Amino acid sequence: MRIIFLIPLCALIFGSYDFAVKLASGSGNPTALALVVQLASVATLAVLALRQPISKSFLLTPNLIYSIIAGILMGFALNLLFYLLKNSGLQASTIIPFTLIGRNLVLVILSLLIFRDTLSFSRIIGLALGLTSLFLINR
Repeated sequence: MRIIFLIPLCALIFGSYDFAVKLASGSGNPTALALVVQLASVATLAVLALRQPISKSFLLTPNLIYSIIAGILMGFALNLLFYLLKNSGLQASTIIPFTLIGRNLVLVILSLLIFRDTLSFSRIIGLALGLTSLFLINR
């Protein structure tokens, strides 16, 4: 399958994930709900991983450590997202775009600082449009 088709599929899955989080956030303990989501994710990934050979070079590498850090951060973020959706009084149509655009801004800033990525004019416009969309969504 061509990579270009996987990008919109990934966006569709993430969008569906965000919608499922919204549906799940109606009642219950935010931490317990986040745990269930993470356990379901681990189970899904375990099934996928069992279909592939695991190389010894994967164990205790920086990639594994970064993956663990990412999982820990995702756990905190998901718990906070459930909490906000349940207790903030704000609509999901406000909270989720803020978190998505915010995560993109953090990624861009860290990539600029750590990896010395460059920003083209079109990327700057894209980031500005993302920030503008937050203003428009919140009106």
